[in-house]
Amino acid sequence: MIIKLFIIYYLFFQYEILWCFINITSTINDLNTLNFLVTPYSINLLDKILTNNHNLEVLNHLVWLLSHLVSESIDVRNIILSSILYRKIINSLQQQLLNKELMKNYCWFFANMAKGKPAPSLLQVKYSIVY
Repeated sequence: MIIKLFIIYYLFFQYEILWCFINITSTINDLNTLNFLVTPYSINLLDKILTNNHNLEVLNHLVWLLSHLVSESIDVRNIILSSILYRKIINSLQQQLLNKELMKNYCWFFANMAKGKPAPSLLQVKYSIVY
């Protein structure tokens, strides 16, 4: 229910929404609960925040949150990899190459996307490979 409310008000509370997700996911020890939080609604919400955001602090929190999520669960990693959100993260990276703090979180995000067993296939991560 709260994620549906966030979707309605995401333009006004992007920073606060991300902090809620960060705080909730940072204290979860149960992977089933973490996997339960990453739903089409939450992916849609994060996609909306990424698409409609012009604040670097919010973007930095979003990339940090995604980095944390994919480091905790292979299921979450695979959901992110198969979503449009993954390509949008790559596109946002290309626009932020000079931001040192944000680049650290992007590097952490991509490193976490590649870890875990089974490792993602090359087809899944091909968009993050720089040619």
